[in-house]
Amino acid sequence: PDADDDIIVPFAAVSDRPVLKKRIAPIYPELAKKAGLEGMVTVSVLIGTDGKVEQVKVLKSIPMLDESAIAAAKQYEFTPAKQRDRVVKVWMAIPIVFKLK
Repeated sequence: PDADDDIIVPFAAVSDRPVLKKRIAPIYPELAKKAGLEGMVTVSVLIGTDGKVEQVKVLKSIPMLDESAIAAAKQYEFTPAKQRDRVVKVWMAIPIVFKLK
């Protein structure tokens, strides 16, 4: 493996930003539905050089919805970020919206 594999590049420094290829809808927790809870959980995902999500951190929390947002975000897939001509790891913020029908 390349020694650069563990370097995480700041989002602003990448030349090609990651593009979302696969989005998974979060599972709406039953309690949150019953409570009529809606809103947006913002998570930060660490996108690996293979475009898969390696880590998820909650930036803007809605307590009843965080776990579901994290579970969904872990399944997202991206085109990897590039810095010049090499693929790099990068953190990227993603809003996950919970809206009742």
